[in-house]
Amino acid sequence: MRQYRRVMLGATCRAAGELLRGSGQDLISERSASIGGEYFDSYRKCSSWGRTPVTQAGKDFYREMYSRGMMSGCGDSYGLAPILYGRLRGLEDSFMLTTELAQIRKTDRGFELDVYNQSGHDTLRCEELVDNTLRCVSDPKWGLGNIVSKRLNAAIFAENAEAALKSSIDGAELRPGRNSKEIFLSCPVEASTGWTAAREQVLSIWLKRDGVLKDARIEAIAKEFDFSFKKDFHRFDDGRIFLNCAKFANPIEAIDAGLNLNGTEARH
Repeated sequence: MRQYRRVMLGATCRAAGELLRGSGQDLISERSASIGGEYFDSYRKCSSWGRTPVTQAGKDFYREMYSRGMMSGCGDSYGLAPILYGRLRGLEDSFMLTTELAQIRKTDRGFELDVYNQSGHDTLRCEELVDNTLRCVSDPKWGLGNIVSKRLNAAIFAENAEAALKSSIDGAELRPGRNSKEIFLSCPVEASTGWTAAREQVLSIWLKRDGVLKDARIEAIAKEFDFSFKKDFHRFDDGRIFLNCAKFANPIEAIDAGLNLNGTEARH
């Protein structure tokens, strides 16, 4: 049984920022094998790249992205991923990836969590528990009811992105990509729609394209859904906290929030 001050469910950009500043007594538990998937794997629309981070570490992320030419136009969120991963070197013991949450028990001193991963079963103890996941894995029913919108996005290769953006496609929206040969297709789906059905919906819509879009092709379909939520903060009866990891305009802002707040947001 492992003891922590705080367990954060969800290896999000905000959680990673908090870990970078943390006390070394915190753990991030994540069911996937990636970090920052709410931005890096969703092709979600990002904005406000010109906003200056509050923390010095946040400013360092900003400067590195700017020096690599990632801040123009709609910005290149995905280029930030390897930069963030590099900064997290040495903190591997503070992550528990590919880990499934099985059960949560409230205790006099906090919480006990039963989890399963490639190493088998483990029990975690913590004083504070923060759910920073998109689906609110600690209470999926509440999480489903908290969804305002859900989209599945795809990156599209188009020889002339400017001309392609003047087209329209029934059942989806088009927006600029990261360069002159890329656009993004954004398809709204029902909150309860699963991955397979959502992917089929995107492909069905794409097959009906015409005009300039006929010569375009799908580069990749996002590995994560693009969500928006009703509530950014919620405290459950047992003291657990839900924090909306996708409320920030861009991933640098999310990392900077974790670096700056270092848990104070969760004590509202």
